[in-house]
Amino acid sequence: MTKSIQCRPFFDDDSQLCASIGMKRKLSKQGFTEAASVIEDKNIKAILQELAVIFRPVGPTNFQFRKHQGAWKLLEINPRISSATSIRTAFWI
Repeated sequence: MTKSIQCRPFFDDDSQLCASIGMKRKLSKQGFTEAASVIEDKNIKAILQELAVIFRPVGPTNFQFRKHQGAWKLLEINPRISSATSIRTAFWI
């Protein structure tokens, strides 16, 4: 059972969800992503859309969730590409 995930959605200028990927991560001893696998959870898309109405994100955004008593709970939102995303090198970040 997946207990925590990172979601990496992209929102357009009107905060509409364009695309998203969910990742289950294995952390190294140093706290960095050592391995990751894609997961799909149909509830996450609905949660992201609800959060978009409240927070109005634009562009790449990083959401971290943890499952507690069968429900996803939001831990953190970062209005940027995740530091664990290799695409950051294309943007010199």
